[in-house]
Formats: sequence, structure tokens, C-alpha cells
Amino acid sequence: MLNTTITIYNLVKARTGDTYQHTIIEGVHWEDEKGIRLGDTVVKSENSISVVIPMSIEGFELPSNFQRLSDKTGKWTLRPGDVIVKGEHQEITDLSDLNDVDQKMTIASYEVNDQALMSYLNNYTANGK
Repeated sequence: MLNTTITIYNLVKARTGDTYQHTIIEGVHWEDEKGIRLGDTVVKSENSISVVIPMSIEGFELPSNFQRLSDKTGKWTLRPGDVIVKGEHQEITDLSDLNDVDQKMTIASYEVNDQALMSYLNNYTANGK
């Protein structure tokens, strides 16, 4: 179940210009849901992706802490607007570098699930499209 590798691209804002820090994480769960929602008279797409990352994977910082870090080496976050790509990918200079990648999501929200009775179930969950 936790056998997927992902690459997280976190936007790093700096006075010298914005960059994307990439972090490769192994042993996560990627769930791609495709479907439709029937509304009054309109059929709408309801595609979504959830990525579950065990808390045992080190380096997570809350979004508010991540930006303040002067050294982000080995650190990553889950912040709305950042991008997660399924698989191992290279550094990028702009999000347009990911135009040819099919399995990617822009983070819309995240959850810190740290109240499980069995600690190995604790996780970070990113949700998006």
C-alpha cells in the first residue's frame, strides 16, 4: 500500500527570485480518484488525488515554519499551491517544466493525522487535483 515514490515541489520565495525545491520521498500511498458528480442538469468532473505520507518520513515542516527556515536542506512541506508528482523527478525552474507529466497534483489542502492509537498509522495527507 505504501509503495509509491513521489517528488514534492515546494515554492521558495526569496529576494533574489522564486525557486522550487524538490524532495523525493519513497514509501507513500497515492490515490487517484476519477469520477463525475451529477448536479441539477450539469455533469461536473470530480477528479481528485490524495497522497498519504507516513509521519515516520523525516523532514516535514509546517508551512509557516518552512518559509522561515534559512536552510531548507532535507526539509519539505505540504502547502496549498505546491505540486506533488508521482515518481522520481528532477529539479525544475518553473512549473511549466512539468507540463509533460501526467500524474501530478496541485495541493489544495493537507491534514496532519497524529492521533492514531497505533503510531505507525499517523500520517500527513495532501489533497488536490
